[in-house]
Amino acid sequence: MLVIAALVAACGPASAQQITIEPTAASSPVALPDAALVGADGRVTFIRHGVVEEPMAAVLTSSGATAVSYSPTPTGTRLAWHDLRTGTIVHTADLTGSLTVRAVEPAARVVALTGTPSPGRTEVVVAGVDGELFRQTYDHELLPEGFANAWESTTLPIGMFVIDYLDQVHPDSTTPRTYQVRVISLPDGALQLPLNLRNKGETVDEQMTGLARTQVTSERDGLLFTLYRGVNPDASTYAFVHTLGFINGVWCLDVPNALELQRRAGSLTLAPDGTQLFVGSANGTIAEYVVDAILDPARAPVAARTASIGVTGQVAPSMSATSKHVVAALGARITWLNRTSLLPEAVVNWSGDVEAMAAVDDDSVLVAERELVSLVGSDGRTRSQLTVPSDLGAIVQVVPVD
Repeated sequence: MLVIAALVAACGPASAQQITIEPTAASSPVALPDAALVGADGRVTFIRHGVVEEPMAAVLTSSGATAVSYSPTPTGTRLAWHDLRTGTIVHTADLTGSLTVRAVEPAARVVALTGTPSPGRTEVVVAGVDGELFRQTYDHELLPEGFANAWESTTLPIGMFVIDYLDQVHPDSTTPRTYQVRVISLPDGALQLPLNLRNKGETVDEQMTGLARTQVTSERDGLLFTLYRGVNPDASTYAFVHTLGFINGVWCLDVPNALELQRRAGSLTLAPDGTQLFVGSANGTIAEYVVDAILDPARAPVAARTASIGVTGQVAPSMSATSKHVVAALGARITWLNRTSLLPEAVVNWSGDVEAMAAVDDDSVLVAERELVSLVGSDGRTRSQLTVPSDLGAIVQVVPVD
């Protein structure tokens, strides 16, 4: 049985009117939208015209318009650029060596890859649709995160941001690691310090110990937000949002204590217009940041306000945003919050725990649970549904394709 909670807000506190209905399909079923499903193992699977395609190792652009896949060849690695709107491969490039795609420039003009010639050393490669553009090996364990949005030429950005790990990899992948942010100057390969995002006259030479959990990219402002669980020298923990500006700058945002993210799972999402960043916690609390305040040295880059979705869980909420709503799925509950008031406008208690979710429009979301993807309206009706192969494993992200 499906339960819908329609929340009615007057001048006083919001109240919830419980409506119980039988789970029925919409009277006029609609086609399931095309989408990309990102698995916990890093593979990406596409749903196109209601057909589930074979999964592949790939990285999506932040807009979800392009995927760059990588596969082994007898002599190295083949890259393929997939236009997700048409389903066609528009470019391929062959590289030497066994490489893994780590980051894709928002317009997919260039791709960052790495290889590991020996423990503690990293081969960094940058490639475009015409092939290799940069290759150098460093005596560091480096993880590319993104490219500078200024270009040395028509083919190569001036720099690439990397995480430089300063300790040895631990067998337990959940163990926080010590790192610092560095910038590779692509014209000459030099490993440099980044600038302070809010004060371009300062470089940032800071070491941090933490575990990255989730990321979102703002194309409007050229920002990469990463939610971290940090560890202090005394072993106490805290949470922060690492903000990387592709105009060469870094900053760490404090997270309100109410979210308890130093010990709970969390997630991020951005408003479609890039003006708001939302941080969600498994304790059911959401914090909002005004992105313009992060970029303005005259304003305090702190959480503007917090809200509750009224339910707690063991895993991070899956969050998405539209022009009017922030939508959060935690456990089996999906909540539509008004972006202006941050008050709940609709709640759907789904039939099972939601693995991943993404808003399609202001009224409906794509919901992924094991072996099933559904289009669900804020009225609780299932508008379309598709069974997916069980060997896809856990789905951690759903990306609708326009």
